[in-house]
Amino acid sequence: MAALCPGLWLRACLLPGLVCMLSLTGSDAASDTGSTTRPIKALMFVLVDDLGFNDLLGTDNISAPFVRELAQESVRLDNYYVEPVCSPARSALMAGRYPPRFGLQHQVIWSGQPAGVPLNETFFPELLSQAGWATHAIGKYHLGFYSWPHTATFRGFDSFYGFFGGGQDYLTHVEADGSESPGPQLGNGYDFWQTDGRNCGPGCAVPLRNASGVYSTSAFSQRAVDLVQAHDGVKPLFVYLAFQAVHGPIEAPQEYVDRNQHIPKGRRRTFAGMISCLDEGLRNISLALKDKGWWDDTAIIISTDNGGDTSQAVGGKCPPLSYCGGTGNNWPLRGGKHTVWEGGVRGFAMLRHPLLSGAGGWRYPGLFHLVDWFRTVLSMAGVTSTEPATAKLDGVDQWPALLARNGSVYSRRQEVLLQLDPWGIAYHGQQGDGPKAALRQGPWKIIVGPPGCPDAVFRPEAPPPAKHKPSCSRLPASSVLLFHVESDPAETTNVAAQHPDIVAQLKARLLHYNLTSVQPFYPDNDPKADPKLHDGLWEPWQ
Repeated sequence: MAALCPGLWLRACLLPGLVCMLSLTGSDAASDTGSTTRPIKALMFVLVDDLGFNDLLGTDNISAPFVRELAQESVRLDNYYVEPVCSPARSALMAGRYPPRFGLQHQVIWSGQPAGVPLNETFFPELLSQAGWATHAIGKYHLGFYSWPHTATFRGFDSFYGFFGGGQDYLTHVEADGSESPGPQLGNGYDFWQTDGRNCGPGCAVPLRNASGVYSTSAFSQRAVDLVQAHDGVKPLFVYLAFQAVHGPIEAPQEYVDRNQHIPKGRRRTFAGMISCLDEGLRNISLALKDKGWWDDTAIIISTDNGGDTSQAVGGKCPPLSYCGGTGNNWPLRGGKHTVWEGGVRGFAMLRHPLLSGAGGWRYPGLFHLVDWFRTVLSMAGVTSTEPATAKLDGVDQWPALLARNGSVYSRRQEVLLQLDPWGIAYHGQQGDGPKAALRQGPWKIIVGPPGCPDAVFRPEAPPPAKHKPSCSRLPASSVLLFHVESDPAETTNVAAQHPDIVAQLKARLLHYNLTSVQPFYPDNDPKADPKLHDGLWEPWQ
């Protein structure tokens, strides 16, 4: 794919001659230090893959009794923004920087690509580790693994248990090289690993072939329980639990599907079973923490990585190793994963912390982005040095604002960069739909270029007909959309023509970010990665 210069396409779309405005308080702001802390013994960051805005605590009441109970002592983040797809989201979370800063704003990292988060980017678990925490990663990695130094135990974690790539069968743990990946198509491979100890590479890393047949959600939950039970408590414990669920393929053990008889039979009920299994796993982890006497000193974050995948809200059976889209729900938001509509980039998140006890049901109104967890987690953990030596963070410390939950202090973030991609996101085998940029500032959101597909609003109790094809309003690259998302979260009314001054202001902010963005890095598959050359495994090859 030929590269396009980000500066050229943005300047063409964002009016020549616009000068950058002064930086607004928020995305360029430095961290507050010395915020109120309480020593905690454990911090669990739970990332749920492709979880929709209306899935976990949604209107169709999926059976998730533990999370519903946990929500009563948690804060829900109402204006929480993520990335359109998996790898950009995980890189933003770990590095605390917007993906266009280091070239991962386009699509995902496919298993055969020699790509990953650049090694000069610091992951926040590395700073936790330096501050004396035990750090462990479980589940889906999807941050690049073409060389061992790109893998988890080289980037701040004491151990890793899970799979390197982006998706696989929940039971066989076989991953196909995606049909959308660039360059030569590679074979299928097994991807389930355990790496114990720092810098665990060749001769240390173990492929867990005996995990075949074990449902991944159950395996990942049990690993977290085992870590808690084995931990001696000398160091505080950080666990990054990145579930494969609820990413496609839509698969769940029947016992969990049967807990959702109130949902019409089909893919949505199976999807609900995936959440029910995840919920039971989180409950088991909480019981292990209670057995240790640590529950009252534990913080838990639950977050999606991107909007729910609504590309196949209903449908039939999937071919082997095919993801077939998802059946997530983002009501009342428009669109879903792969898009910069609110349903693709506005996500679900909640936080339970001892210092927020009694906050049950409180909803935090401040703008919050995935990149903010870098500083916020470190602040929660009492780590005073939150700035990596190699790069300027985009995230802000939200912890002081969360502590001041009755309204005296709200988020210092006034805007979030949502996308800056000169190629556009390919959708299920299609070519990229064209350059796009998006940003929210206060109540306003601007989209330059096509927002992506699908773009409908679905209620879970009224799914599309069985032969429905995902809707897609294919807008030209020159399109400019402006929405007042506080009053119009479904993005039904483009008011760009009525507010040219606001359009100009937000375009100037996009140009500001473009000055420090880099070209997307999206190489072709490397034939040397083919699992046929690695005893049937996906593993680092360089």
